[in-house]
Amino acid sequence: MFIRILLFAFIIATSTSAYAVSNDHVTYGYNLLQQQFVDFSDKHAKCSEIAKKELISDSSIEQLKALPAVAGEGLGFLSIVAINECSQPELSELMRVLLTLEDLNRSANVSYVSDYILTIKKVTFIKFDLYSQKKFDALPIDIRNTLLSMDDIKKPFNIMDTYDRAWGKAQK
Repeated sequence: MFIRILLFAFIIATSTSAYAVSNDHVTYGYNLLQQQFVDFSDKHAKCSEIAKKELISDSSIEQLKALPAVAGEGLGFLSIVAINECSQPELSELMRVLLTLEDLNRSANVSYVSDYILTIKKVTFIKFDLYSQKKFDALPIDIRNTLLSMDDIKKPFNIMDTYDRAWGKAQK
């Protein structure tokens, strides 16, 4: 009987200390996620500013002009990819911390942490990315390959200027 009581006490003590460690980790992860989100947001804003100012070369515009205007539908997705690449390693770190904290919080179930994770997901990973990728993937393979081969659109670029110079003014 004494062994059962001792075993029961041990189980309660270890589960309580594990819960406390888990909450400590969740609190640390929450603070780290906040910092990673600030770091990513700053980097993403800088990359977006670069995109506004960066005009692709005339030779790349000539390559685009040789493609049908439907190729312009792929530019949205490639612009997102370029800005995401520019936002590295901050984007990867944000994703790593977010996924780790989300997993830790499954057992701790701290509501404000769950809410913050959901908010970051909604703000950072918008549905538009998927819609624009679908448009890109629907393009004929030769158009996709041509777009993917262009070095100018592998880094942030002004998408509106690019479209306007290649195929005329975009519809508003």
